[in-house]
Formats: sequence, structure tokens, C-alpha cells
Amino acid sequence: MPVGRASRDGLVAAVVRFARKKPLGAAGGVLMLVMLVTAVFADVLQTHDPIATNAAYTLGAPNAEHWLGTDHLGRDIYSRIVHGARVSLVVSVASTLLGSVLGGIIGLLSGYVGGKSDLVTQRVLDILQGLPLLVLALVMSAALGPAIHNVIIAISIPIVPRAARVIRASVLSIRETQYVEAARALGVRHVRIAFRHILPNTIGP
Repeated sequence: MPVGRASRDGLVAAVVRFARKKPLGAAGGVLMLVMLVTAVFADVLQTHDPIATNAAYTLGAPNAEHWLGTDHLGRDIYSRIVHGARVSLVVSVASTLLGSVLGGIIGLLSGYVGGKSDLVTQRVLDILQGLPLLVLALVMSAALGPAIHNVIIAISIPIVPRAARVIRASVLSIRETQYVEAARALGVRHVRIAFRHILPNTIGP
């Protein structure tokens, strides 16, 4: 049997075993896959322009032309849901990446510098982490405006403290290792030590 076919058969068998052992997890995976495909191929799956209005057919019932009916402006609900999946995917991925990157940098610098700077940074992160995520996101969205990039910023803020604490904990254990001490003894700049020698080891396996 060719190696490629054997690997495919092994993958299929692993998926089947997972579905049997954890049916709820498998159902969630299928749902996530459907949402991902819907978001990526929204332009293909839509049946109408999601922002086109039709004053002659507002609050319409589902029919052959409008599968889920229309809203109060006559816009096709199905097409809006399909494109809404794309917006949700972009916002969730972008906010997670932004919050993780910012939190990682803050945690790296806080853990490496230490002292009073670390103490002040941790107290600020405590305050941010103590705020309700949904309320903070709503307040930030109201203050910055309803644009998508503002929503991404608002949702990413509560992620920062969690990412910062994870990276900081790793930095505290790595910064005293022998190779870091050797880099300091050789006169390597602190920025290079932090980002070249410590950071890769905090996100590695």
C-alpha cells in the first residue's frame, strides 16, 4: 500500500475513533468547520446582496427567493447571516492575535526588567483582568465607535492580561538560566537577549 494512502487511512481512522469517543467534541468540530467554510465562501453562498434594501418587501416570511425572510429594511436575512459569519471570524482571529501579541510583549518586558516596573505592570493587569469582559468591550466600542477595527481593539484588551501572565511566568524561570547569563556577560544588548534568546523559549514546546 502506498505511504500516502496509508497515512490518509490512518487519519480517517483517527477521526472516526475521536468521533466515537467524544461525540460532542466531534459535533463541535463539524460546527466550527461549517462556520469556517461559510465565512470563507460567503460571496459564493449568498443569494442576495446583504446590504441591499427592498422597501416593498420588509419583514417578509421565508420563501423560495428569501430562504430566511427579510428584515425591517427588506434585506435578505440568510445572506446577512452568511456574511456575518465572515465578520465574526475576522474579529475573533484578529482580536486574539492582537491581544496575544500585545500581552506577550508586555509579559516579556515586565518579567525581564523586574523590580518596580514589573510590580506596577502587574497591578495594572490585575485591574484589567478584574473588569467584566463584555462590559469592557461594550464601553470601548461605544467610546471608539462602531467600526470593525475598534471592535477588534475592544475585544483584544481583556486578552492582554492573560497572555502577559503566561509569558511573564516563563520569562521569570528563563532569565536566570546559564545561556542568558552568558549573553549578559558577553555584553549582548538587553533587547536582543529578551527577544532573541528568551522569547522563543517561552512560546516553544
